[in-house]
Amino acid sequence: MNGNEGKLKSAAETEALPKEAVPSREQSGEKEKKGMSVFLTELLFGVMYALWGYLLGGAALPFGAKPLGIALLCSADRRVFYIFAGLCVSAWNTQERIFLLAVYAAALLIRILVRLVLDTPRLRADREREDAVTLGHLYPLFFSEHLSLRMATAAIASFAVGLRRLAVGGFLYYDLYGTLLAILVAPVAVLLFTGFFGEKSTNLYRRLSGFLAIAFALIWATRSITLYGVSASVFGCMFVTLYLTRKQGIVVGVLTGTICGLAVSPSLAPLFAFAALSAGLLYGVSVLFAATAAFSAGLSWGIYVNGLGALNGLLGGLLTAAVLFVVLDKLFFTVAESAEEEAAVAPAVAEEVALVCSPEGGPSEDSLRLDDTNRRIKQLCESFSSLSEVFYALSRKMQTPGAADLRQICDNAFDVSCTGCPDRSVCWSERYHQTCAEVGNLSALLHRNGHLTQSDLPEGMASRCGRSKDILEAINHNTAMHQKQILQGDRTEIFALDYGALSDLLSASMVCRDEDYASEPTLTEQLCAALTEQKLSLRGARVYGDRRRRVTVCGDDREALMRERDAIEKTVCRVCPFPVEAGVLTDRELPTLEFTEALRLTAVCAGRNCLADGEEKYCGDTTGMFRRSDGFFYALISDGMGSGREAALTSGVSGLFLRRLLEAGASCETTLGMLNGFLRNRGSGSLHECSATVDLMELDLLGGKASFYKSGAAPTYVFRNGSLFKLRSHTVPVGIIRELDTRRIGFDVSSGDVIVMVSDGVTRGKEECPWLFDLLRSQGETAAPDRLADLIVKYAKNEGACDDISVLVIKLKEVDV
Repeated sequence: MNGNEGKLKSAAETEALPKEAVPSREQSGEKEKKGMSVFLTELLFGVMYALWGYLLGGAALPFGAKPLGIALLCSADRRVFYIFAGLCVSAWNTQERIFLLAVYAAALLIRILVRLVLDTPRLRADREREDAVTLGHLYPLFFSEHLSLRMATAAIASFAVGLRRLAVGGFLYYDLYGTLLAILVAPVAVLLFTGFFGEKSTNLYRRLSGFLAIAFALIWATRSITLYGVSASVFGCMFVTLYLTRKQGIVVGVLTGTICGLAVSPSLAPLFAFAALSAGLLYGVSVLFAATAAFSAGLSWGIYVNGLGALNGLLGGLLTAAVLFVVLDKLFFTVAESAEEEAAVAPAVAEEVALVCSPEGGPSEDSLRLDDTNRRIKQLCESFSSLSEVFYALSRKMQTPGAADLRQICDNAFDVSCTGCPDRSVCWSERYHQTCAEVGNLSALLHRNGHLTQSDLPEGMASRCGRSKDILEAINHNTAMHQKQILQGDRTEIFALDYGALSDLLSASMVCRDEDYASEPTLTEQLCAALTEQKLSLRGARVYGDRRRRVTVCGDDREALMRERDAIEKTVCRVCPFPVEAGVLTDRELPTLEFTEALRLTAVCAGRNCLADGEEKYCGDTTGMFRRSDGFFYALISDGMGSGREAALTSGVSGLFLRRLLEAGASCETTLGMLNGFLRNRGSGSLHECSATVDLMELDLLGGKASFYKSGAAPTYVFRNGSLFKLRSHTVPVGIIRELDTRRIGFDVSSGDVIVMVSDGVTRGKEECPWLFDLLRSQGETAAPDRLADLIVKYAKNEGACDDISVLVIKLKEVDV
């Protein structure tokens, strides 16, 4: 009882284990059996190929020509070494064995060297042959050279054999004709044989022609072989005819019987054609009846042509082929067909889901719209979050008056208090430099501490100035009033606090264009049909969009989609009438490959900045170039009004503001309007004006249209085919007036156009710039963008430019698809 319980417990524990953990011996045994089966299959086919090589190596055509063995060796791309071994055995039975062995070895070596030197190997990971074992993996690498190279190798080898025949035979016409025939037949045979050795995707007619060529050659080679009264050629021709009639139908069977029958005997060719016709008509009734009818029809024709003497050899071959075909059909062919039918019928529903790609199976229009909206909202929120951090930091700095403002407050206090002072001439005439230095020290202490006390006064000033108390009170009072003015007038912190609400407002007001998600039904159906024909495991596909069309292909399994990625991309490129970029794998409701219409133009860019004369640290110009995911390219130059740190800060904030919002998908008009309001509010609490010029270009790389937005900016130049266009506008900088003053200039662009954007440091604020015109006319078309940008900066310096210099050069080119 205990023993039985122990056994039951052990069995239960075994069943509870995961499948992967239990059958280690069974798995290893299955792998060994599978490996042994593959090895035996390879060995069996290898022996068969070696037999082919042996037969064709000795097959003689008229005038003694023997090019078929060489043609087989040069056309095969698998089991080449087996064929070579068969040819060597065939050559060993001849008197010229050494020479033939050398020719076969040379042909094999030439194929390898040609593949390595003239036809560089291409790794084909997707070309794994089912019958490849050990050396089989080398065949795609060393024996898949171009067809013309194989034909040339066969012709050269046949010429070498024929040349020796001529020399040994004394240059007789018989040997000459044989040599010429071999040189002609060898490349033609290679052309035909390669159809048999081609991949499964090879055209059906080419594969059939290759099969018939191999069959014809082998039947020709076995015409003289008879075994126990059975003609090998008759047997082979009858068997091949019955097989192809069974697999490909009556037409192919009759064609096979006629062609292969010519190899047996021209008078017997109709025999096999009638046999194919008889078998094809009765295969639907019974394979046995079909084979019997084929045997009877063939034998009747043979007796009709050659009388009863045809029974010698013909009877045995026809009968053996018919009987053996019936047996093999029952054992292999019918079983294989039944298995294929069961595999196709049993999982009918799953197969339909896996192999039928339909428009309804892909992501819906609402799903695509929602995904894009979420992406835009995310980009906008990230942009506003980034800008908010910048504005918080800027706000904290702006709440403290700047050093220049504090120095002006100190100077104003001294001017008021010192007026009418009897000691004024002493402080501001005799000790002018000392007094200026002391006022500078006070403004520095004020900037650091926020207020001044009596102890902050220098000893000399405190001892000689009787109005120092009034001066300190005036400075502290004016500083406090100025700080209050900043807090009341500055809206930067309000902007920072409200950007969260502004993000919600913009996301709610975003309306996607219906045309951007409208499906193209005809093109979608064509793509689904093409993908279904490829038998890819896909769920659905869709072609949609207006300005920039997109293609989505989705499946059930991410790994399967990645494996089939190349085949899907080739099908999409073949079906779609527009070029597409490489597919991107995304995770929607289902794993999806997304293809986007390729851009028509690309921009080659270069930018240069140069500080103004005397400036060592700050550049008042800010430049930027960037591309958005929807195919728009942007270039901008912002020039802060004034000089030094304040101008650099204004232009830098403007450039950052424009880039963040434009990258998030905002329009140029909306972005410039928001920038104008921000700069006006930032400058309202300052003693200095806060404004900047903006030169912004929006370029549609798909449609070939450019829009230039100019607010107080210098002209833009477009060079095309020797002509120079100047784009300018009379507008004021951003941040000066309440309403945005900007002008949009539209311009159609094309490949080869050169666009040059400059700051007013290049033109020196003038409407005309003759030297720039001359430079662009002479160098615009030939010079590379970076070279042209360097030349403009150099010439501007030579012309006396003393302000900050900024140059952007954009050259448009056609995209190679």
